[in-house]
Amino acid sequence: MTPKLKKIIILILLAIILFVVYAVFLKKDPTSTADGNLITSGGVLSEDARALGNQISQALVRIEQIKLDKNIFTDAIYKTLVDRSEPIIEEPIGRPNPFAPIGAISVNSTTRAATTTASTKKPGTATTTATTTRSN
Repeated sequence: MTPKLKKIIILILLAIILFVVYAVFLKKDPTSTADGNLITSGGVLSEDARALGNQISQALVRIEQIKLDKNIFTDAIYKTLVDRSEPIIEEPIGRPNPFAPIGAISVNSTTRAATTTASTKKPGTATTTATTTRSN
């Protein structure tokens, strides 16, 4: 190698080492400030944000302290409650391939039959419906 090429390689390696040292040791953490506060999009957390955080923490502690009395389920009033829920009606499943273009013939791996139904109506005439079944 020529001395000029050696100097270029050494300078490049030195620049890489300096960048790594800067990035690891000297660059500040972008998510916190010197006093340890988190930074939001508007800067350091405001007093309102801290107060809201404290309120949320206190509410969480209060919720964790709630105890449910299991005797409520044996109470006569609870037992007189009526379930008025309605059963969920079974709906037909959608297309086999929802990403296929609309109107494209879908071929299922278990059956190779496709059915297409078309309906046309012209003013003053009866409705014409045509059904075509094709098997491969």
